[in-house]
Amino acid sequence: MLLSKILADIDYKSDASNELIASVEISDITYDSRKATSGTMFVCLVGAVSDGHNYAGGAYSCGCRVFM
Repeated sequence: MLLSKILADIDYKSDASNELIASVEISDITYDSRKATSGTMFVCLVGAVSDGHNYAGGAYSCGCRVFM
């Protein structure tokens, strides 16, 4: 699914251009950085014990380039 379609009804800030957002294909959405790959959106959830933002670097190392 195109990233632009996923974000259509969400208020967000992005450093990427609208053209780039419109062209990015997302194949999966995960909150587990070990499952993040190229084409995956990694969602940083803040929990009672752990903060997903702490794992964003690991997701990036696995090829993920879309973070929420």
